[in-house]
Order: sequence, then structure tokens, then C-alpha cells
Amino acid sequence: MRFKLNSLRLLALILSLGLINGSCSSSKNSREDGITRSNVLASNDSLPPQLQKIIDSLKEATKAEGELYYSEAAIERAKKTRGGDFNLREYFFDQQKQFLTELKAKEEGFFELNELDLFLETGTPDNLFGAKCRKVVNDTVVFPDYLLLGTGDTLRIKFGTSESDNLIAKQTVTPLLLEGLNEIFTNANRQFEIQQMPKIRSIKIMCTKNGKHSDCSNHFHGEAVDISAIDGVKLIFMKYSLMKNLSDSEQVKLHNELKDLNLEWDLLYERILTLQIWMERYPSRRENFGPIFKTKFSTEITNASERFDFDYEIGGHQDHIHFSVRPL
Repeated sequence: MRFKLNSLRLLALILSLGLINGSCSSSKNSREDGITRSNVLASNDSLPPQLQKIIDSLKEATKAEGELYYSEAAIERAKKTRGGDFNLREYFFDQQKQFLTELKAKEEGFFELNELDLFLETGTPDNLFGAKCRKVVNDTVVFPDYLLLGTGDTLRIKFGTSESDNLIAKQTVTPLLLEGLNEIFTNANRQFEIQQMPKIRSIKIMCTKNGKHSDCSNHFHGEAVDISAIDGVKLIFMKYSLMKNLSDSEQVKLHNELKDLNLEWDLLYERILTLQIWMERYPSRRENFGPIFKTKFSTEITNASERFDFDYEIGGHQDHIHFSVRPL
């Protein structure tokens, strides 16, 4: 699932996403561009080929996993194993808890696991080229409970507690981070409205300055946030929104059972994809690590065409989106 890009292909991808000029020249232009070109971001057929390869690879891997664990036959096997106490919600929950537990034990860089929230604290070091950590003193404000979006919608913020230090995520962050989140969710909800999809009304944040982080992480400066749920649906459940790759009969059966559980599983993949692409278009983004792709914009690199890494080597983040900003 790893694809390394040369400079020319990187430049083409940057231009196709509007990351150098046009939509990224200002917040206003970005929002206006979001209305006229929403179909470009919404349609997989219109995505740049480099990202499309990553997305297709994810779908194929999820299809294989789905047939192994979540197909009708797999669920029937689980029912026989568990007997009369079988519960589909608990089965899905247990599968993901086991996945994150194994991931935590697999290598360094993964810290504490919050089993209730299915959130794994994951290292995000930001010291490129062996440089020392930045010594930055930012102006910060307490993260608000709501964001008033440019669409007029109110985005409710729910805060989780990190397992490593038992601190709530409602900490101080930079105004730039709040500005970025406001613009991203404004554009995303505007796109959903055009597509006649439900807007995002709430998110859950598990980490800002709280939690355990790698050296030089942008979390320490109030410039990073970890989003673990959208409208109450944990991001780790995105895999189930790709179960439409199963056969029709299995898909219908699974979809009906999931609807009974009141999980908006079929919307989660599209929501995460839309958010991650709008994050990519925010001019001051630094890191965009999520379940679908992981990208990084490094201002330290002299060659402008090489500052964008659209296949950044970092583990984890199947259970949350790590988004950070850096002043230009």
C-alpha cells in the first residue's frame, strides 16, 4: 500500500488538488472553490491517480479482511463459537480492540490504548533531518465546546480522556489550529449539503496537548489534534463502511444488521475521505495522518516540489485522524 512519488508526479498532484494557488490563496477562495468543485473531491474517479492508488489498495485490503472476518459466513462461525450470547456490536468492538492491542505490541511508537474509546495513542515525531525540536511559545486559547462554521452550522466538540495521563483533551491550542478546523469542516459540510448527505454535527477529540507523544510532536505546541469519532461513530469502524465490496447478499445482510445497531457505517468512509482531502487543501497544514492516507508538508525542504509527501512513512492512525498546522 506504499507508493513513492517522483517530483514531477508530486507537482502534478499538488496542482490537481489546488495546493499551490487558486483555492489555497486564502480562506475565502478556498470556500468558494469548494462549492464549484465539490464533485472533484467527492468522486473517486476525479481524484489524482496517486491518491487513487492508495485508496484502491485500502479497498482491496479491506475486502479481503471483510471476507475473512465480517462476511455472513464469518459471522455465522462467530455465532457458533460464542453460542447464544453472540452480539454483533460486541463482535465488531472486540475485533477492533484485538486489532489495536496487537498493533500496540507490534513496534515502538504506539503508546496507551483506551479500550472504551478504541483509541491508540500514537507517536508523531516532527524532527526532520535530525534537527532539534522547535522551541516555540505560541499564543493559545482554550479549545471551545463548539465551532460556529461558515455555513451557519454549529459543530459540537466532545473531548475524550487520554489513557496515559488521565487528562481531558480540552486543553489550550493555537488559533491557527481552530481556524483550520473551522475552514475544513465548513467546506466539508458545504460539500455534503450539495451532495444531499447528512452534515457533520459533532466530533470527538481524544488528544491535543494531553496524552503521551513522541519527541518534537506538534501536540506539545497546541498545533495538533486527534479526531477519533464523527457524530458518535468511531473512526476505527470505517472498515465496515467498505463492506460494500462484499457480495450483494452478504452486503445486504450486514447492512441491515448494522442499521439495526444505528451505526452510520455506510457514511463513515465518505466522511473521512472528504475531511482528509479538505485538510490537504488547508494552506497551513503540516500533518494529515488518517485511516485513508498519510501526508506531510515540510517547509524545511528547499525544493518546493519536494515539500509534499503524499505517502508519509508512519504507522497507526486507523482509529483517528491526526491533523496539525504550522505557520507558513
